[in-house]
Amino acid sequence: MFGHNQPFDLQRMPWGRKMSMFIVYEDFYNHDLYLSHVRTGILQSERKNLFRMQPVTGGEILEYTYFADEKHLRMDTGKGSVELCLDELDQVRIRGRGVGLRLTCPMPGDKCEGLFDKRDGSIEISFGIAGKSLWLPLQGEMDRKISYDNEGSVSEIVIEFDPDDGGAFEAAAHEYILNRKRDAYYRPFDEIMQDSAESFKNFKNCYMPPVPGYEDTTNYAQYVVWTHMQGRDGQNGAFKQPLVYMHRQWFAMAFSWQQSFNAMAMLNDTGEAWRLLTSLIDYQLDSGMFPGQISTFDVKTSVPQAAMQGFAFSHILENAGDGFLTPERCEKAYEPFCKWTRFWIEYHGTGEPDHLQYLNLYESGWDDGTVFINGIPCQAPDVYALVSLQCEMCGKMAGVLGKTEEARAWNDRAKRFVDVLVKDYWDGETFVPVVTPTKEKVANRSLVSYLPIILGKRLPEHIVDKIARTLIAEGEYLTDIGLTAESLKSPHVSFSRVFYVMGKVLSPANMFITVGLKRAGKDKEAREIARRWCDKIKKSGFLLGFAPLPTEVNGEPYIDPNVPNAGDTWSWTSWSAACFLTVSHYVLNT
Repeated sequence: MFGHNQPFDLQRMPWGRKMSMFIVYEDFYNHDLYLSHVRTGILQSERKNLFRMQPVTGGEILEYTYFADEKHLRMDTGKGSVELCLDELDQVRIRGRGVGLRLTCPMPGDKCEGLFDKRDGSIEISFGIAGKSLWLPLQGEMDRKISYDNEGSVSEIVIEFDPDDGGAFEAAAHEYILNRKRDAYYRPFDEIMQDSAESFKNFKNCYMPPVPGYEDTTNYAQYVVWTHMQGRDGQNGAFKQPLVYMHRQWFAMAFSWQQSFNAMAMLNDTGEAWRLLTSLIDYQLDSGMFPGQISTFDVKTSVPQAAMQGFAFSHILENAGDGFLTPERCEKAYEPFCKWTRFWIEYHGTGEPDHLQYLNLYESGWDDGTVFINGIPCQAPDVYALVSLQCEMCGKMAGVLGKTEEARAWNDRAKRFVDVLVKDYWDGETFVPVVTPTKEKVANRSLVSYLPIILGKRLPEHIVDKIARTLIAEGEYLTDIGLTAESLKSPHVSFSRVFYVMGKVLSPANMFITVGLKRAGKDKEAREIARRWCDKIKKSGFLLGFAPLPTEVNGEPYIDPNVPNAGDTWSWTSWSAACFLTVSHYVLNT
């Protein structure tokens, strides 16, 4: 899958395994592989690479190529090879034939608390907030060396595994937070490797079969989500159950709305889809709010993220049928989702009946979109569509539970939000946001003003027709690789990294629009947009966003040094992978 001679390498996507905190990625600058364990929610740029891996023989560092798949990672030299595999707990296993392995850890003193030799022959290294690791040989020899700076702090740690007389070595390492001893028994390397293969195979059963022509891309997408699933059995810090990280090496945290995006794609396992869809209930505040992000160490409750559950719910219901919505599931989820929906209605109301607003840019997801160019609070049109679908979800569950009057009230509320959206915000061409304090209409060319298409046939037919005509017209939003987040005719359009939704072709935006168009009966338009975007994903991988042109619209170069960062122009994300899995199956597979 990944390697020097493969379509993709490990610079943009780390190698890993479901539940394992270990990752391996290729460094952008020196192109060596680095082994790290990722527990924190901080950016990679705020912590150092942990262990640089280099095959050695007789003290000589060897050049190598690598290959990685769901089972193992292999480093090949002209004199031998090194292999790594991961279990689903806390262990990385390493073995070599014909060569040894040097692991170099350059760590300033404020990042490393030291190395400790244990009586059982293992060594423990403590990295503060990044956790600890325990290293031990299983075959061959292990040596270690520590260097210090002028102030007596650890500046570098080197661990080296050397082959025995038979030319082989094997080692194990564990990552953890508090304390760990070496295991009394270590399973065979090949057995762990086979477990990884079986784990991925079983995980793939969550999804429908791939669309012809996108088999490999689908496999990559499923691998991304599989490796980003974190939180072993509720024992991993703040996690109460497994959730999907956005990144492994950058934003090492689970974003709340992305659990819904991932749930939408898991139509072949509605139990797992439902688990992810309802996973934020574990963290719900008394106000009804779901937190924005969850990492192994904390739960961020400063700003919520947009209410995606209703949109995801309606998608799963449409594709899986009513049978997945059992009374048992509704009994658990109904009241929490009612509280979450009321949070949006009550805390985001404008004071006018059935009018809603965003109070913070980050709770919309369109952080720098021109929909907010005149400030906040802002009555953006997408909030009405999302909250209306939330109300529908509550109404559906109330009906299953026999709460007839509550079901009617929720469904009436859902319809009122759509009525207000159409009456107060549609100007004949687009939905127009309003700045709440001034009542000023916001002239903008943001794609978010068309996002209410996710309501499908709940919108009047003339609005659906107009949105479809606008979005399929070449040269405004539609490009060779999908829809831009800002019109190419907008005076504000830009593809530079400093602008997030000012013009790039964004994965979630293309998912929203194509799913919405198909819901509205615009299959032809949905398929054309989806095909262009999916083909770009197939070629370039699961980046969050792509620049549709080689320069800015006016011909000037855009700001994109294309070096490692957490932005949409660099690493692969599970968010984008989930969007592809939904779009390819739902929109293209007809």
